[in-house]
Amino acid sequence: MSVWAAPVAAAQPVPKVALVVGPVGSITPAYRALANEAADAARAAGAEVVKVYSPDATWTAVKRALDGASIVVYLGHGNGWPSRYRDAL
Repeated sequence: MSVWAAPVAAAQPVPKVALVVGPVGSITPAYRALANEAADAARAAGAEVVKVYSPDATWTAVKRALDGASIVVYLGHGNGWPSRYRDAL
């Protein structure tokens, strides 16, 4: 006797979205609000959301949040490279 099984679609992995807000002085609350909007949109799309906001956005906390994340949203200051402000890293 043969037993046939119908094909079954594999479960889609749940994407992890990490939201990080760094300190940006007086506009930090506005950046937190933008990150919260992004978190709401990501959750509505079925993603797992991890938020790390200043003043709790320590390097240790951020590394933990980034682990396994497929999308990272960062709102804050940065030092992009190359930079017109200096010649070496």
